[in-house]
Amino acid sequence: MTQVLSSYSNDFPSPQSHSDFHASCYRGDAIFETPQVHSGERSGYLEFWAMLSGQVALSYSDRIYALAAGDLICFSAVHAHSLDEISDDCRLLRMRIPLAALVQSLPLGELTRLLKDARPFRSSLDARLSFSKVLDWVDDLRHGHAELTALVLDEALLFLRRCMLESSRTGQAGAPLAMVSQRGLQQTASMVEFIAAQFRSDITINDIADAAGLHKSAAMAVFKSTLGTSILSFLTDMRLRHAKTQLATSNRQVAGIAYDSGFSSLTRFYEVFARYTAMTPSDYRRAAQS
Repeated sequence: MTQVLSSYSNDFPSPQSHSDFHASCYRGDAIFETPQVHSGERSGYLEFWAMLSGQVALSYSDRIYALAAGDLICFSAVHAHSLDEISDDCRLLRMRIPLAALVQSLPLGELTRLLKDARPFRSSLDARLSFSKVLDWVDDLRHGHAELTALVLDEALLFLRRCMLESSRTGQAGAPLAMVSQRGLQQTASMVEFIAAQFRSDITINDIADAAGLHKSAAMAVFKSTLGTSILSFLTDMRLRHAKTQLATSNRQVAGIAYDSGFSSLTRFYEVFARYTAMTPSDYRRAAQS
């Protein structure tokens, strides 16, 4: 990947002075990383990335976003995403906050947009959030102290709230969307988290509804109105993405991959795989590994 020179890249301290860490508290967690391998797992989290050096190409809901040092991006991990290209000098601060914890912190209209419109919220380091401030966050988070981690997350969310409100005020946010209720967002986040943890098991829509304390029909309606997709489609996509990763990166038998990905039978797996990819699993493996 071609590297882009920037003042941020030049100012970034060596990796030795900022070793990798994982800091967490009840509000969320943070990772300082070189994302050479990014699983792109779908989850009930909001992802907030601050690019400190290098470049990445983020594939998100069928769009590609080129990110370089100084860029900020905020997106819902509910939607399909992956890193297609990563430069060798890439370093980023990645924060993950549960969607259910955001209803009091961010404008509900912008949360709705992140979920339904499947478009990230983008900004950049500037006078309000400087490069040195982000490095201060890195220093604070390296200690793994719960109160410091919570403070950093609060500061990041306050910055996002201001940016989102300014975007809404200036009309840059796009066409209005039907608002999602706070309760609906929390219930959907509970269902997404349950699916992300259990999709490889033999779970049903009733099981998913129970995770949010809802009747099946109510759960289906809330999920659809919040994310714009059905519970079954979301569950199937999770299973297919896992199966495709296994096909591309291993030589395991197709049957074992099908059952490990949560499909009830090999016949069902072949049927769903062909419908969504227009390929057989074997053809997909050959193309991915060629």
